[in-house]
Amino acid sequence: MGMKKAPERKRGVGLELGMIPQYGCGILTGVGLVVMFRNTVNYFRLVRSIRRESYAGRLTNGLAVRSSQAFMVVFMVGYAVGTADLFTRRVEPMYMFVALMFFLGSLYLALLLKVQRNMLTSLRDKNVELMNSYVNSIEMKDVYTKGHSRHVCQVAALFYEYLPPELRLMVNRPKLLDAALLHDIGKMSVDDRILKKSGPLTAEEWDVVKTHTINGRRMLEGTCFVEIGDWVLYHHERIDGLGYHRLAGPDIPLDARIISIADTYSALATDRAYRAKRPYDQIMFIMRAAAGTQLDRRLTDIFTAIPQQELDHLKI
Repeated sequence: MGMKKAPERKRGVGLELGMIPQYGCGILTGVGLVVMFRNTVNYFRLVRSIRRESYAGRLTNGLAVRSSQAFMVVFMVGYAVGTADLFTRRVEPMYMFVALMFFLGSLYLALLLKVQRNMLTSLRDKNVELMNSYVNSIEMKDVYTKGHSRHVCQVAALFYEYLPPELRLMVNRPKLLDAALLHDIGKMSVDDRILKKSGPLTAEEWDVVKTHTINGRRMLEGTCFVEIGDWVLYHHERIDGLGYHRLAGPDIPLDARIISIADTYSALATDRAYRAKRPYDQIMFIMRAAAGTQLDRRLTDIFTAIPQQELDHLKI
C-alpha cells in the first residue's frame, strides 16, 4: 500500500505572514525616527527662541537645558540604531509592542513640544498686550503722536532685515522691537500742556521733555523689561556727544542707535502739531545730513538704502 503524500505548504503565504512583525516594526520605527528627528530639531529651535525672546534668559542657560538637549540627541541616535537593527534581522511578534511604544513616545514628545511652543506664544502675546497698554496710555496724553510708537517699532523691524549679518548677530530682534515700542513710555510723566503745545518749546519745557528718557527707564525697573531700559534711556543720544546724556559714538548702545534712526524717520514721516509730514526725498536728505553728527553714519547709510516702497507700506 503506498503512503499518502502530505499536502504541500504554501511557502509564499507562510513567509508573508511571518514577515508581518518585521514589516510592522520597520514601519513604526521608521516613522518614529522621522518624528524624533523633527522633535530634536524643533526642541533646539524652541530653546533658541526662549533664550532670545524671554527676559531673565538665565533660566534657559542652565545644566538642565544642556542635559535635555544632549538626551534628545542620544535618544534620536538610539532610535536610529534600533530602527536599523529591526530592518536587518527577523523579529518576534512581541517586538511589535516595543516598536509601538517607541512610536507613541515620539508622538508624545511632538505633542509636548507643541504645547511648549503654544505656551511661549501665549506668554509673548501677554507681553505684547502689556506693552500696548503702555502705548495706549501715552497716546491718550498726546493725540498728535498717535501711532508713533507702533510705527517706530515697524520701522525698526524693517531696518533689522536690512542690517548686514555681522550687525544682526549683535542685535536681539525681539528685545529691539520691544524697546522700539516702549521708547517713549516716559512721556507719561510729562505734563500734557507741554506735549500738546503747538508752538516752540521754551528751554525749561525742553528740560522737562528730556526727562522722559530717564523716567522711561525708571518705569521699566522692577519689570521684566528692565533689560531694555538703557536702550530707552539713550535713544535720544547723538553720535557727536551732544545728546540728552552726552554719550558719543560707540558708547551709545547699538540698539539705541537703531531706535534713534527709526524714531527720526517716523517723526519726519508723520504729521505733528507744529508741522506737516515731510516728503520721502526730503526725509532722506535730512537724515543723510545728520549722519555723523546726530545719527550713526554707517547705520544711516544702510537705512537710507531701504527702498521707498518698503517704508511706505508701513502702517502709521
